[in-house]
Amino acid sequence: MTIPPISACNAGSYGANCASTCPCVEANTQICAATDGACTCKPGWEGVDCTVDVDECLTVSSPANAFCVNTDGSFVFMCNHGYVKSADGTCSGKSCCRRPHAKCTLQCDHNICCNACQFFSNIKHMLLYS
Repeated sequence: MTIPPISACNAGSYGANCASTCPCVEANTQICAATDGACTCKPGWEGVDCTVDVDECLTVSSPANAFCVNTDGSFVFMCNHGYVKSADGTCSGKSCCRRPHAKCTLQCDHNICCNACQFFSNIKHMLLYS
């Protein structure tokens, strides 16, 4: 019986005769070492089996008018209330409430600004035409 070299193990296995299963979470892992099954995690993950999410928000600085939201294996910047993301990714002070009598056409964080715009537009309409 020929024993395959350790480096010839299929992904997800390691050790003598490739008989051991890597403990790494495959989706979060760059490499499972063929010799000992040690996991090298993808960026955003850590731990012996790559199951611990790194909270990048603890080490990155948020751009102006934005805050950091940690996600599984990564992070995103969201605009503060009252700001919208521009095409270049920056958060500008455009408000969906700048057009009186108009329904919102811009998306704001969690629709808070847009709901407020619609609310104030309805109030103004009621006051003007009551």
